[in-house]
Amino acid sequence: MAKRRSEAAPATPVPPEVAALVQRFTDLRDRFATVALHDRSAPTFEVLDGKMKDIIETKWNGRELPFPILLDSTGRTYRNFSITSLGTAILIDPQG
Repeated sequence: MAKRRSEAAPATPVPPEVAALVQRFTDLRDRFATVALHDRSAPTFEVLDGKMKDIIETKWNGRELPFPILLDSTGRTYRNFSITSLGTAILIDPQG
């Protein structure tokens, strides 16, 4: 699974409340990590950038997400965590 640093990652259609929640608990980042997982429709970051350009402007006012975006070009992560729709939230403890 490919990973991109959050500073360079485009925004995804994650509600702004999620980003606010992540920023609110910055002091607990040693206990959890937040990531966005994109589906197989974006096999590369170049494709993802194109798909997300409008969302960055219209939904996020040109801002980036405060956490990284992961690509699941094979669908393996979606299968492993039984993700059936976008917007699924999963809490994973430090031991995985």
